Amino acid sequence: MGKIDAITTEGSSLSRREFITRSARVGLAAGTLVVAANVLAACGSSNPPRYVPVGNLADFPAGAVVTKTVTDANGNNATIFVENIAGQAPLILSSVCTHNGCTVQWVADQSIFGCPCHGGQYNIDGTVKAGPPPAPLTHLQAKVESGVLSVLV
Repeated sequence: MGKIDAITTEGSSLSRREFITRSARVGLAAGTLVVAANVLAACGSSNPPRYVPVGNLADFPAGAVVTKTVTDANGNNATIFVENIAGQAPLILSSVCTHNGCTVQWVADQSIFGCPCHGGQYNIDGTVKAGPPPAPLTHLQAKVESGVLSVLV
């Protein structure tokens, strides 16, 4: 079998190098279009945050930490911690660890939030107590209207 140096079609000739170069460019362009379409789809699918009812404020005992799951404006479930502090506005914390995005848990007997991934710990107010987290847990905006607690997610 002989070596192919050129591809010839009716009236035109394309060298092997030109064929490979053009094929690579077509493949690169197609790949770029796929990536761009996915990025644009992700950018366009985000809804602005909205207040979501969590429950009656009276259902959250003063001094306790209650874990709740809410659905955000994009239909995703989010776990939050609700702390009803006597004489103050309720404190709502995200359950997402600021180190690696793992879900932290409330450890009642130690009065801390603990991350199971890398051992990060947060105080009851969400500030970092120990471990690798670079920042406190995110405080979420909340409001109380007619006795109903709502959180902005």
